[in-house]
Amino acid sequence: MAGSQTAGRTHSRRPWSSVVIGLAIAVAATGCRSSGRVHVDQPGSSTAVSSPVASSSPSPTPPPTVEQQVLAKYAAFWPAQTKASLADEADREAVLAPYTADPELRSLLDGIAAQRRLGKVFYGADIPRPAIEMLSEDRGIAVVRDCADSSQTGLMDAATGEKLTRGVERNPVVTTMHRGADGVWRVTFLTHPQTSC
Repeated sequence: MAGSQTAGRTHSRRPWSSVVIGLAIAVAATGCRSSGRVHVDQPGSSTAVSSPVASSSPSPTPPPTVEQQVLAKYAAFWPAQTKASLADEADREAVLAPYTADPELRSLLDGIAAQRRLGKVFYGADIPRPAIEMLSEDRGIAVVRDCADSSQTGLMDAATGEKLTRGVERNPVVTTMHRGADGVWRVTFLTHPQTSC
């Protein structure tokens, strides 16, 4: 509660006045920043204007850092809970599995099932304000500390949509995440410490 050409040109002959006007426009448009030379031939020459061709290839986007991967999965974990709560029982684990692993996965599935038996489902999603407190790439473990905005989340009546509970604006959360064999970071433990944030 997500995540990546140049071509040659030929120039036709033009009257001298057209060449001068065209050159003036080109210089004004580039602000005279080019380090290359602009060459103008006399009328009758086969080449009117020659200038260096700038590359238009975009710079490749760098891959996300490990920290960015951790925080992206953490942020996506929150809306997945509500989606799983609204899903049929057979589909809930598939909804949560990309973002959470046992023991947190089993705890969430049990909690959702218990609320559904009472006719309640989740609504909304926490708005995270996370920071990575600890990260060990070698061990594949990260600890994320958060002061999430939970004020637009809670439980609602599954039949009527009536909101029964409402979260708080500053909700302390400490989450442990593990990197799986597939290289994906997932929430494995989540606690709400009895502190303010």
